[in-house]
Amino acid sequence: MTELNKNKSISHYGKWGNYKVKTDIEVFLKDEKVDMSKDYWKGYLLHLLVDHYFYNKCFKEEHELAMKNKDKFYDDYDILNCCLVPRYNIKILDNIKKYMSPYKKDCEPRYLKLDKVTNFIDKMSGINLQEEIEIINKEGMEGLK
Repeated sequence: MTELNKNKSISHYGKWGNYKVKTDIEVFLKDEKVDMSKDYWKGYLLHLLVDHYFYNKCFKEEHELAMKNKDKFYDDYDILNCCLVPRYNIKILDNIKKYMSPYKKDCEPRYLKLDKVTNFIDKMSGINLQEEIEIINKEGMEGLK
């Protein structure tokens, strides 16, 4: 199944790796197994949209700087988690806790700033999936702002 594939280029319907992040949501929406009446597929689409907006729009400069430095955002995620988990009342499931790094409370993120990340999260939490689908069907990925 595509959605369970560990290869991000397959599971994200695009090109991932070597600091490249391109998600082709048009291909996702045309996939015959995708059923947008199901919550699972709506969540999958939301994930793809978040990745698209994060890497290619809202945090494009930060991503490009990290790529230039041959770096990734993982340390920044770990640093910001100490603020984000309580702020959004996130419950970490026991079976994924082992994959999380300990919070790095006394560090400053290198690329990502808390206020910009929380604004992004707040914006994405209010996204209208049907409107996004209509834009993609009408204008393609270029229509996503």
